[in-house]
Amino acid sequence: MRLLIIENNPFISHDAQVKANELGVYSLQICDSVEDAQHHAAHSSLGYDLALVRQDEDPFSDLLNLEALYHKGRADHVALMGNYSAHQRKALMRAALARKLPLLAIIPLPLSQDDLFDTLQRIPGIARFAAQDW
Repeated sequence: MRLLIIENNPFISHDAQVKANELGVYSLQICDSVEDAQHHAAHSSLGYDLALVRQDEDPFSDLLNLEALYHKGRADHVALMGNYSAHQRKALMRAALARKLPLLAIIPLPLSQDDLFDTLQRIPGIARFAAQDW
């Protein structure tokens, strides 16, 4: 399981890393931006099973980030972290589905271990691993 965390706040990225470690996920990369993540992906032979991405300034930017991570960042699945309204969550999920983007979940902040665990369980092939270790 390879996890990519895109978060420019060091406290939030550290918190996400600790929660992932507590769930048995140790292979992770922390980046400040989507561009930084793309740079790392371009210089690595491995992709990511999941990218956790912090909410951007607007939902359209979030969709662009999703597209970039899927196509250039080599993330198999993406979960957005942020405080979205119910309408925004629904619109983002629909738009991602229409564009065939792998938006797995929209997780509220502050990130909880239960939300991260639930998101990991949605990844095909990972559910059994995560359920046994936690």
